Amino acid sequence: MPRSFLGVPATRVSCLLLSLLATLLLPGAAPAQTAYFSGAVATLDSGFSRPLAVAVDGNGNVFVADTGNSAVKEIVAAGGYTTIDTLGSGFNGPEGMAVDGSGNVYVADTGNSAVKKIPASCIAGANNSSCVLTLGSGFNIPVGVAVDGSATSTSPIPATVR
Repeated sequence: MPRSFLGVPATRVSCLLLSLLATLLLPGAAPAQTAYFSGAVATLDSGFSRPLAVAVDGNGNVFVADTGNSAVKEIVAAGGYTTIDTLGSGFNGPEGMAVDGSGNVYVADTGNSAVKKIPASCIAGANNSSCVLTLGSGFNIPVGVAVDGSATSTSPIPATVR
């Protein structure tokens, strides 16, 4: 049985991560991000600037902390990863992210010294800054977030946010 991460074949996840890392580490690389899905090559939006973190939800959607553009973007799985949506606004150099089992996205908003949540109910095609919730602020340069297996959208603030 092939290995997977949140239901997404490991080859899809690892190839996207490798592509993003190669672009970050190779200063002469082309500005467009290239990802390899199931043997096919897909060139993603060239508008990414220093994508520093990715997370994948249970449906295969890929979320990117687009640090250089101070944005969080979703690469939608439906339709072959050709749609890229910007989620919310008000981010300042986000550098970390995680997705819980309910599809909520948690963001280490580094430049704003905050940890934020984009509820799953606001992700489907929404670009509404009121959907972005600040879970905590005053952090000293947060660069990563994580959720455990029990994190769900029923808790307004996960007990593990510190």
